Amino acid sequence: MHQSGLVPYRTKSEGVYRILREDILEGRLKPGEKLGMTELAERFGVKIPPIREALKRLEGEGLVQNVPHVGIFVSEISLDELAKILEVRSALEILATKLCAQRAPDSLLKELERIVREMDRVILEDRKRYAQLNRQFHQIICQGSGNSCLAEMVDMLWDRSQRAQVLFRLNSQRPVSSNKEHKEILEALKSRDGEKAAKLASEHKHAAFKSLTESIKAGEDG
Repeated sequence: MHQSGLVPYRTKSEGVYRILREDILEGRLKPGEKLGMTELAERFGVKIPPIREALKRLEGEGLVQNVPHVGIFVSEISLDELAKILEVRSALEILATKLCAQRAPDSLLKELERIVREMDRVILEDRKRYAQLNRQFHQIICQGSGNSCLAEMVDMLWDRSQRAQVLFRLNSQRPVSSNKEHKEILEALKSRDGEKAAKLASEHKHAAFKSLTESIKAGEDG
């Protein structure tokens, strides 16, 4: 688990928030684990106010839960909740893809091309880097939608689904086919064909969800 290390951050509260957030998303802080303010203040070498402010931000993102008169806990998450999160995230990303085809500048599409090429390079040898690039690909499409509200919502839902996949050890086994789908989506974006791009994004999300449910079933059978 990350220790103090607040020096690179603009404020103490920002540092506490970023480190705790990563600990939760990466599963180092477990669902249901209590987060005591005094203990956290000692860990980070700060007073209570920055801790309180950081926890308030995490609560706003649904990553922690404040139970009155009991304390603050890392939020629980279930496979059923994961399915619901992915359902909403998929709908928003499909819309974002359609809007991206209509609104994104050429420079953004060039950046998507660069990411797809790098994914091809690391696809079989560095799964962690591939996962980072995969998220970047979809984030940039959301940015290209020109709708910051949509992009922020997708980013929040992506964090929550990423956390569940880490906790349940769910890893997609389809990176090669997934990146082929990325290329098809990119071609539709470059052609400024919003309907086709949205259709391809829908198929991509369906295939990803199917792979995930198969991973869940394999885990249960194992």
